[in-house]
Amino acid sequence: MHDKKKLLAADDNPDNLQNFRDILEDEYSIVTTTNGLDTIHAAVLFRPDIILLDVTMPGVNGLETCKKLRSLRTLKSSHIILVSARAMPYEQKAGMCAGADVYVTKPFDEIELRSTIRRLLARTYAGSDVVQLATANRKACPGERTPEAVPL
Repeated sequence: MHDKKKLLAADDNPDNLQNFRDILEDEYSIVTTTNGLDTIHAAVLFRPDIILLDVTMPGVNGLETCKKLRSLRTLKSSHIILVSARAMPYEQKAGMCAGADVYVTKPFDEIELRSTIRRLLARTYAGSDVVQLATANRKACPGERTPEAVPL
């Protein structure tokens, strides 16, 4: 039996957190939080492989939380998936500029979310550099030089 990969889900809506548990707990060891500050603390202690992060949370919002998580060297290999009802292109761009690997809009498709997580983890453990893809996705972020996009 192999160890489950670790997943941190952050959302201020308890129904959304339960939905994440229902969908993902058979495959992942899950810790949940309801605000940005608790998410940062939990991430440092738990060192998750994947972080599902709501954008609109009380206190420190998801974008600021994402930036802080990206600045922590101990979480460099964690993948961040922003999950939000905010679906406008400029909102998605802001998420990618904050450091997210992927931006998923609510309501999300369960199969697509599972597939996205598996794809990120497969690239990590196969030695591929997902950071190149995420950096390429942030290409148009102000003040950041990035390489050309890496095809999937």
